[in-house]
Amino acid sequence: FTGLTGTVSSLGALLVIRFLFGMAEAGAFPGSARAFYNWLPAGERGLANGILFSGALLGGGIAFPICAWLLGFHGWRWAFHLLAIPGILWALLWMIFFRDHAPRAVSADAAGAEAGMSFAQVFRTRKMALAMAQYFAGNFTFFICMTWMYPYLKERFALSQTEAAGYAMVPLLCGSAANWASGFFVDYLYRSGRRVWSRRMPGIIGFLLAAGGIFAVSLAAHPMAAMAGFAVATFGVEVTISPSWAYCMDIGGKSSGSISGAMNMVGNVGAFASANAFPYLYGLTGSAGAYFSIAAALNLAAMVCWFQMRPKSDPELVAIT
Repeated sequence: FTGLTGTVSSLGALLVIRFLFGMAEAGAFPGSARAFYNWLPAGERGLANGILFSGALLGGGIAFPICAWLLGFHGWRWAFHLLAIPGILWALLWMIFFRDHAPRAVSADAAGAEAGMSFAQVFRTRKMALAMAQYFAGNFTFFICMTWMYPYLKERFALSQTEAAGYAMVPLLCGSAANWASGFFVDYLYRSGRRVWSRRMPGIIGFLLAAGGIFAVSLAAHPMAAMAGFAVATFGVEVTISPSWAYCMDIGGKSSGSISGAMNMVGNVGAFASANAFPYLYGLTGSAGAYFSIAAALNLAAMVCWFQMRPKSDPELVAIT
């Protein structure tokens, strides 16, 4: 679908192809959640999620200068055609080499907990509502970096295409580093006995950083300052990713794929809202301040959600608070 994007000649066709693109990639992260639940104990899921999601940010960061170069020399259609090649190659490698492993052994108590709550039951719980709400806020902030950050920096500070791409790459690279740092932090807290707080504390710290960083962008008078604000916001949001997905595995058990997929679905609604809110508010007010203020408020609300989130379903997490 990336390659087909370069063939479109109408807005309707573009919307259909990009919708299908989103459907095609949607299974990757929920599938990984179920694999990690099968393979790893609760004390090792933080870093595993951090490593996985850091790749998405690293790829996005590297893509900015590459896409700027492709657009300059080959035009947008060929840019999409060429970007499809590594995706096709990776799909072939994945099909050939990826193998599932036997699920980890679980205790009788854990097996009972897994069987005790269905996806429908978990989906209707307050735990799930809080997980989805905080993920909405996180994606609302993160996807400004994937959509409007580059044109905002370019227009706001009269940058060249290459300069804007260089600035836009930095926040995503910071986000990639944040996933590793958060993963280590999650697992360290778990192993030190702070099992509930191993999920809760990174979420609280991350959203506090995100709120401060995204609000600081509205005050920036220099592209370096704006980039720093975006970098802090992206770092903060990405700190919340590892605990969010570990939390879904904790409460979801054998329904980890469905539970994490539901959380990710609401997060994508947040991304959709962000991508549309920014140009609307910018056009309405003549500045991006209203958008950044709303994003900061959502991050603070998400921080409050984490104070109330307690992953009690996994027997490994119940004993120590």
